[in-house]
Amino acid sequence: MLMIFDVSTRTNSRCVRRTSRRGLAPLEMVLVLPLLMMIMSMIIVFGYMISWKLRTETVSRDAIWRDRIDHFSNRDARQSEWPDPEIIAVDSAPNLEDFDADPVTTDPIIRGPIPAVNVNSDLLDFGRGVRIGIADIDRSPPIFATLASIDFRVEHSLLDNQFRYWQLGHGNFQRRIPHIYSTELDFIRDSASMQAAVAAIDNASFLDQLEALDRDQEFIDWYGSAPDFHPRVGSFCENDFDLVMEDQVVPLIRRIARLPITMARASIRLYEAQLRAQPPLSEAEQQELRRKIAALEAWLSTIDN
Repeated sequence: MLMIFDVSTRTNSRCVRRTSRRGLAPLEMVLVLPLLMMIMSMIIVFGYMISWKLRTETVSRDAIWRDRIDHFSNRDARQSEWPDPEIIAVDSAPNLEDFDADPVTTDPIIRGPIPAVNVNSDLLDFGRGVRIGIADIDRSPPIFATLASIDFRVEHSLLDNQFRYWQLGHGNFQRRIPHIYSTELDFIRDSASMQAAVAAIDNASFLDQLEALDRDQEFIDWYGSAPDFHPRVGSFCENDFDLVMEDQVVPLIRRIARLPITMARASIRLYEAQLRAQPPLSEAEQQELRRKIAALEAWLSTIDN
């Protein structure tokens, strides 16, 4: 009898413990739900903020790359997702000093010193010409708009200095080398070898014969000016000896060797133009012109072209 009573008592106590949590789940949900909603709201606001942060960085980068030199197509275009009132701009920026320690920028030809040459080291500065694309946005998040504000300003830098004439501060028809390097030439002009060369040119016995190169009187009388037959070297920038010899010296020597042929053919064209003149020249003058043409053509026939 005691054993039966004891079993029933333990059974009733277990039932009491099982039924003592009834109604707590709704209460726990009510207590936890605001916290869950707060966490969800923070996730939404944080994701919204990150998305506009990435958009702002993309727009600032796009703005400066659209505006770089020789790339002016659609430079004022705006991304479709970027709100119209918000700021997109391009501006200049301070020079970058990180390049000052680079071995390339410290080369004497860029920074100096070079013997007898003054280097304008401010012009060939790789840190110059920095421009920035600016994107500035102020947005309200979709949740808690009155409590928070999203404000981003992103600047994207771009080195856009190509050392063009207007970036170097001089005109397009000025040579760049004298603008970058200034040389004191007094020691060359006053040297004995230079003085001897000048004297040899001034006292040359064949000096009068050289007038035909650019002051031929026959051309001046007929055309009003004379062609310049001087063989010249074209513009080049190269310090490779073999390449200079191949591209500049050898063609120059070839032009010098063909100079008599060039001048003879120009004279023939001059005489032929005079023969076609209206009113026609006298018969004696025409005979003289034909004689000159025949003499030049006979000489040209002896030349191996």
